[in-house]
Amino acid sequence: MGIQLVTDSTCDLPQSVIDQYGIHVLPVMVNINGTEYRDGIDISREDFYAQLKNLDNKVGTAATPPRLAAELFESLPADDEILCVMLSSKLSATIDSVTQGASAAGREITMHDSNSISSGLGFQVVAAAEALAGGGSIADAISAAEAVYSKNYLYALLDTLEFLKRGGRVSGLQASVGSVLQFKPLLIVEGGKIEPFLRPRTSKKAFKKLMEIGEGHGKLEKLAIIHADAPDRAEAAKQALAGLVEGEITIVPVTPAIGVHTGPNTIGLAGIMK
Repeated sequence: MGIQLVTDSTCDLPQSVIDQYGIHVLPVMVNINGTEYRDGIDISREDFYAQLKNLDNKVGTAATPPRLAAELFESLPADDEILCVMLSSKLSATIDSVTQGASAAGREITMHDSNSISSGLGFQVVAAAEALAGGGSIADAISAAEAVYSKNYLYALLDTLEFLKRGGRVSGLQASVGSVLQFKPLLIVEGGKIEPFLRPRTSKKAFKKLMEIGEGHGKLEKLAIIHADAPDRAEAAKQALAGLVEGEITIVPVTPAIGVHTGPNTIGLAGIMK
């Protein structure tokens, strides 16, 4: 009897890591003009961002359908245990939907709410995978994920509020005020929710402030530079923060299901403190 590890597509893990640990990834759904795409499967990042820049397009996301979760669970060995480490339940109904899928498939699962997203989730999934690879139990894997969460931070710098507005995350008034005043929203993922952190007035000041925040956390075990269609900004951040970790700083292009809400030219920092 083994243990199967399941997560969702917002974990932003590279395929090499997914393959290395045999992680199963359920797609969140991306909707563009009424057409649904399985995140990470049916639409490339390049095609997605090309469409996202057309402000006439109606875009959004939806939780993993229960039927997709049920299909996965039915395909797993009947005697294996299943651990699901998923994006925050405060940001998506994915946990509820996947739980429904497990019930439909007649499978018992252990569900762990990461209270995070993107690399904040990905770090926890890898920690759980490493614990399982070392012969640990589901309880050991959850403890490993929780230990990472206790040391993790995640910030995101948006170029505009427009895409949060289009996704229903802020009001039209908030978005228009932010645009007029040239605010560059600097957000933090905290307690499973995305909260406003600072509102720098220009892109240059905002990027500098994000770098200062990164440096302010001191030396790190791991650091990921996350970005939405902003590779140049990500590389600049990597160079600026190179001294914070002994190992490699990874650059992580966020999946479309996240880019829908952040919009292009977004950059963020996901770190694990020592």
